[in-house]
Amino acid sequence: LDEQQRISLLNNVQSMSTSQSTELDDIEMSFAEELKAIEAHIATPSTASGTAVLPKKKKKGPPPKEIIEYMRRKRSSVKETKARHVIARKSLATTLDEVYRLAFSKFLGCSVSQWIERGNAALSINKEVQ
Repeated sequence: LDEQQRISLLNNVQSMSTSQSTELDDIEMSFAEELKAIEAHIATPSTASGTAVLPKKKKKGPPPKEIIEYMRRKRSSVKETKARHVIARKSLATTLDEVYRLAFSKFLGCSVSQWIERGNAALSINKEVQ
């Protein structure tokens, strides 16, 4: 590949990796805010007789239903997002011919198939664009 083609390939991979990382970070942040709200709701002491009762130490048990539901929604959302990312990486990879695939492996330190499955984690060079 000539220099222009190499830069184009690296830019495409880097922009996809950056947007996918940003999307996952945004999901994590929104779920972290939701968790804080749920924990605040759960931690509110019940005042049945008008006075706050300090809870006695309990043995560890299953988490509250709200937390379980939160964990399920988060897991499902992250899984769906990662599946979409794999599809997007596959789509980009299908446009690459053998020369580009070889260059991909040489410049980014992993094979195209590794990158498709693992995303940014597979890349040995995460910031080399320019």
